[in-house]
Amino acid sequence: MLKTTYFIFPIFNELNNDIFFHNLNLISSITGKENIVIVDGGSTDACLEKIKSLGLNLSPQVFKSRGSRIDFGLNLAKQAGRSAVVVHPRSRLSLDNLNELTDILNQDDLTWGGWTHQFDASTYLFKFTSWYSNFVRFDLRKIIYFDHCWFFSKSFLEKLPAFPCQSRYLFEDSTLSLRSRKITAPIRLKSAIATSTKRFNRNGFLRQALLNFILKIGFFLGVPDAVIYRIYEKSLWLNGKI
Repeated sequence: MLKTTYFIFPIFNELNNDIFFHNLNLISSITGKENIVIVDGGSTDACLEKIKSLGLNLSPQVFKSRGSRIDFGLNLAKQAGRSAVVVHPRSRLSLDNLNELTDILNQDDLTWGGWTHQFDASTYLFKFTSWYSNFVRFDLRKIIYFDHCWFFSKSFLEKLPAFPCQSRYLFEDSTLSLRSRKITAPIRLKSAIATSTKRFNRNGFLRQALLNFILKIGFFLGVPDAVIYRIYEKSLWLNGKI
């Protein structure tokens, strides 16, 4: 079933991101390179050259926001009549993850969801954050953040309205989840996917957690997306530039 699934990578400056290239190699070995959809946000490092050297194709167009990159990939899968997986560039996929996904997609039900979250560091604060993300945000509120990685069955994509992320720079995952859960509740796969702690390491855990909380409030209060994004990204530029 994975051979009829598009794996969508919204990227920006991933040259030094070993997790991203690990995921490309893993998926290429299982599904073939033709099922990988790489959508760039205007990378300025040499990652595009490296991607091309691996024989992988890039989207013909640059998309400024991560939301628009995700929209492009999902609509491509929808038009092709395929299932889709949207892969966070800093969440590391494993063979167990893909095997579990195969079992779900083989049923060809109206299905969407993501994997169980964990960080690539095991401090109590990171463990608590993953617990909250899995059992409160995902299981109770039905909101899946991007670092869980998302999967969508073919039949689900047929019902998903076009451009669900609304070209957002940030909180495109909340926007997508709020719309998708109206169709059906998401499924959390049991196998864990390990996400990089890069941002927390750079800014400090408590500072980053507080910033995330403040920006979530701003999102639900309708603060303009560009304002939220500039505060969040600061000098890291992980998702793209405005």
